[in-house]
Amino acid sequence: MTDLPSNKQCSKCGEVKPADRDHFGSQPNGNLRHVCRTCMNNRSKSYAKANPDSVRRRSNSRQKQADKFKPTDALKTQLAVDQKGCCALCCKQINRDDLFDATKVQVEHLTPVSRGGTNDDSNLVIACRTCNQEKAGKTMREYWIWREKVGLPKIPFLMDKLIAAISREE
Repeated sequence: MTDLPSNKQCSKCGEVKPADRDHFGSQPNGNLRHVCRTCMNNRSKSYAKANPDSVRRRSNSRQKQADKFKPTDALKTQLAVDQKGCCALCCKQINRDDLFDATKVQVEHLTPVSRGGTNDDSNLVIACRTCNQEKAGKTMREYWIWREKVGLPKIPFLMDKLIAAISREE
């Protein structure tokens, strides 16, 4: 990976921020976005407010595709215990207070429902919101290749559940 400049200017608000994923996020090709996360979040909120029908249709479509799956607090708690409180995708420790805050921690399908995955516990893990959004519709194998491509550290340990997800892809 090439060295990134230490700071980057958002093309939307003009604010200079650290040039990292936390402030700009990654494009699918691995480069940092040109618009900061704050501006992206504001854009998403504005779109949702201006287009509630479109947002509702997309949400309903995703819910239908996932058989109306909605993770319970009990499921999140069990996944956190199983994962020893770590994000399954980056292995960072998840703050216990954030576990039930969907803006910080989310339940992730190892094999996306859109790619044949199920809502079975064996296909579910908890992940940081950022990791979950970056994985998006990728399989675990695709996600690991993507992480390497964008210069993110390799996941330091593999849970049995992750190994099983990859072996199902082969």
